[in-house]
Amino acid sequence: MIGNRDLIVGFRMVGVAGAEVTNAQEAGAALSQAIANTEVAIIIIGEDFSIKLRERIQKHRLEKISPLILEMPEKINMPGGTRLSDLVSKNIGMRL
Repeated sequence: MIGNRDLIVGFRMVGVAGAEVTNAQEAGAALSQAIANTEVAIIIIGEDFSIKLRERIQKHRLEKISPLILEMPEKINMPGGTRLSDLVSKNIGMRL
Protein backbone atom coordinates (compact mmCIF):
# COMPACT_ATOMS: atom_id res chain seq x y z
CA MET A 1 0.00 0.00 0.00
CA ILE A 2 1.42 3.33 -1.10
CA GLY A 3 -0.57 6.52 -0.64
CA ASN A 4 -1.47 9.61 1.30
CA ARG A 5 -2.15 9.60 5.03
CA ASP A 6 -5.92 9.09 4.74
CA LEU A 7 -5.57 6.05 2.48
CA ILE A 8 -2.79 4.48 4.57
CA VAL A 9 -4.56 4.98 7.90
CA GLY A 10 -7.73 3.37 6.56
CA PHE A 11 -5.87 0.27 5.42
CA ARG A 12 -3.76 0.08 8.59
CA MET A 13 -6.99 -0.17 10.56
CA VAL A 14 -7.66 -3.51 8.84
CA GLY A 15 -4.10 -4.78 9.15
CA VAL A 16 -2.58 -3.79 5.80
CA ALA A 17 0.90 -2.28 6.03
CA GLY A 18 1.79 0.64 3.84
CA ALA A 19 4.07 3.52 3.03
CA GLU A 20 2.68 6.98 3.68
CA VAL A 21 4.04 9.34 1.02
CA THR A 22 3.60 13.03 0.30
CA ASN A 23 5.10 13.42 -3.19
CA ALA A 24 5.89 11.52 -6.37
CA GLN A 25 9.54 11.04 -5.44
CA GLU A 26 8.62 9.31 -2.16
CA ALA A 27 5.97 7.25 -3.97
CA GLY A 28 8.54 6.17 -6.57
CA ALA A 29 10.97 5.08 -3.86
CA ALA A 30 8.23 3.17 -2.02
CA LEU A 31 7.19 1.51 -5.28
CA SER A 32 10.78 0.39 -5.92
CA GLN A 33 11.00 -1.12 -2.45
CA ALA A 34 7.68 -2.92 -2.83
CA ILE A 35 8.59 -4.33 -6.25
CA ALA A 36 11.96 -5.54 -4.92
CA ASN A 37 10.33 -7.32 -1.96
CA THR A 38 9.74 -10.90 -3.11
CA GLU A 39 7.11 -11.40 -0.40
CA VAL A 40 4.83 -8.73 -1.94
CA ALA A 41 2.28 -10.08 -4.44
CA ILE A 42 -0.02 -7.04 -4.72
CA ILE A 43 0.84 -3.35 -4.49
CA ILE A 44 -2.03 -0.91 -4.02
CA ILE A 45 -1.06 2.64 -4.90
CA GLY A 46 -3.16 5.76 -4.44
CA GLU A 47 -4.40 7.17 -7.72
CA ASP A 48 -2.95 10.63 -7.02
CA PHE A 49 0.52 9.06 -7.10
CA SER A 50 -0.12 6.38 -9.72
CA ILE A 51 -0.99 9.13 -12.21
CA LYS A 52 2.45 10.66 -11.63
CA LEU A 53 4.13 7.25 -12.00
CA ARG A 54 1.98 6.10 -14.94
CA GLU A 55 4.81 5.27 -17.37
CA ARG A 56 6.73 3.30 -14.78
CA ILE A 57 3.65 1.34 -13.69
CA GLN A 58 2.70 0.54 -17.30
CA LYS A 59 6.26 -0.62 -18.04
CA HIS A 60 6.16 -2.92 -15.00
CA ARG A 61 2.78 -4.34 -16.04
CA LEU A 62 4.08 -5.13 -19.52
CA GLU A 63 7.32 -6.73 -18.36
CA LYS A 64 6.42 -8.51 -15.13
CA ILE A 65 3.63 -10.70 -13.83
CA SER A 66 4.25 -10.00 -10.16
CA PRO A 67 3.70 -8.02 -8.11
CA LEU A 68 0.32 -6.90 -9.40
CA ILE A 69 -0.06 -3.11 -9.11
CA LEU A 70 -3.57 -1.85 -8.38
CA GLU A 71 -4.59 1.78 -8.41
CA MET A 72 -7.01 3.01 -5.76
CA PRO A 73 -8.73 6.40 -5.62
CA GLU A 74 -7.79 8.28 -2.47
CA LYS A 75 -11.36 9.48 -2.21
CA ILE A 76 -14.36 7.57 -3.44
CA ASN A 77 -17.32 9.86 -4.08
CA MET A 78 -19.65 7.49 -5.86
CA PRO A 79 -23.23 7.05 -4.63
CA GLY A 80 -23.45 3.82 -2.69
CA GLY A 81 -19.65 3.50 -2.54
CA THR A 82 -17.33 1.43 -4.66
CA ARG A 83 -16.59 -2.24 -4.13
CA LEU A 84 -12.98 -3.36 -3.97
CA SER A 85 -13.75 -6.04 -6.57
CA ASP A 86 -14.82 -3.27 -9.00
CA LEU A 87 -11.52 -1.44 -8.46
CA VAL A 88 -9.52 -4.64 -9.01
CA SER A 89 -11.53 -5.43 -12.16
CA LYS A 90 -10.83 -1.95 -13.51
CA ASN A 91 -7.11 -2.41 -12.93
CA ILE A 92 -6.69 -5.88 -14.39
CA GLY A 93 -9.26 -5.56 -17.17
CA MET A 94 -11.24 -8.61 -16.08
CA ARG A 95 -14.44 -9.01 -14.12
CA LEU A 96 -14.04 -10.82 -10.80
